[in-house]
Order: sequence, then C-alpha cells, then structure tokens
Amino acid sequence: MDLKVENRCIQEDKGLGWGKSLPVQSVQEIVRNDSQSIPERYIQVHKDRPLVAEIFAASLEIPIIDFSLLAKGDEHERRKLDLACKEWGFFQITNHGVEEEVLHKMRAAVAAFFELPLEEKKK
Repeated sequence: MDLKVENRCIQEDKGLGWGKSLPVQSVQEIVRNDSQSIPERYIQVHKDRPLVAEIFAASLEIPIIDFSLLAKGDEHERRKLDLACKEWGFFQITNHGVEEEVLHKMRAAVAAFFELPLEEKKK
C-alpha cells in the first residue's frame, strides 16, 4: 500500500484501483488544530466501550520497570516486565543509569523526527 500526503492528510495511493481511504490528519496536525478535543472518528460509541470493572485496576497505569532490580535478577521485576510486554507492548524504565543530558538529546531528536513531513520519515 502506497501512502501519499495531500493537504497535510495521509491518503492511500490508487495503485491497485481499490479506491482511496478517507483523508486522515497526522496526530501532530490534530494536536496543532485543537489539543483539547478528540476527533469524533476516534470515539467509540458508548455500548462498545469496555467497562472499567472488566479491566484489571492495575492495568490502567503504564507499567514501570526498575532496571536496577531487573539487573540484579529480581523475580518480581522480571514478572512485571513479562506482563508489561505481553499486555501493554511497552513500559517505562527507571533507574537505568542513562545520563539526563543523553535523555534530553534523544527527546529532541525524536521530536524533530515527528515534525518531519511524511515523505521524509519514509526515507
């Protein structure tokens, strides 16, 4: 599937003649236009939303993994990492020893990447 950007929206190229997808703004463009509301297309109808009672209470918070404990072989921390990978697909790491300056440079590089036009990101 080939994507192209038109009027700051991502659209599927007609390549195989299957038609076009609806124009979709990038997350950055949505936030620039109105950072306080969610576009209607991303809101589930009430009956389709999961009930909070059905969701394990601890799963409402992004998992935090203490790398210093993990490095020492802490079994509880290892199980937390396993669960975070299986249930969330991501997690936050603390006590990793990475210098603050390196973290700031990384955040700046990531922010700069996401500000690039889609065509530049695809290179």
